[in-house]
Amino acid sequence: MSTKKASLIFSIILIVVLLSGCATPTAAPAEPTQAAQPTTAAATEAPQPTTAVATDAPKPPAPAAIEIGASVPLTGKYGSMGAQVQAGYELGVEAVNAAGGVYVKEYDTKIPLKLTIYDDESDPTKAVSKLESLYSEQQVTAYLGGAGSDMHAATTAIAEKNKVPYLCVSFALYKIHQQGYKYLFSPFPKSPNQTTDVY
Repeated sequence: MSTKKASLIFSIILIVVLLSGCATPTAAPAEPTQAAQPTTAAATEAPQPTTAVATDAPKPPAPAAIEIGASVPLTGKYGSMGAQVQAGYELGVEAVNAAGGVYVKEYDTKIPLKLTIYDDESDPTKAVSKLESLYSEQQVTAYLGGAGSDMHAATTAIAEKNKVPYLCVSFALYKIHQQGYKYLFSPFPKSPNQTTDVY
């Protein structure tokens, strides 16, 4: 082989080696990088309500009776009317108690009525005093009114003050029902209605 040919081959090899040394090595293709996923804390679930069966609390012991009271004119100028009112109240209480009493949801039972009647002697001042006694001594749940509009005019204010429902019969006076009382109930025709009935 001639020196010229050998030097040409050597030059080609040298160029190839130099070129290969200067080029940046190509690494094996890297796996595609995935975009970083946002880190989210594991969602915590809201605590679930307990599904334990609620047991009914025991009912409080029921009272022996529901106390109601009345101040009725059994003597004095309204005595004869008061006697009729008393008889009506007693018949009513007897009928309710014969049916077992009044059902009270709080105790889940029927409770009998206990009626206390005082004679106010057809005196409005005594009627007021009797209602106060019924409230302080018997802790009545309701008042039953007496008889006579002037008697009711005196006693309805006491029921309102003590916040005790007052049910009154034989009570035609209309004016009292215009005073905004919240505890006054009267299933009795009032004077304007009576006038219409008469005429």
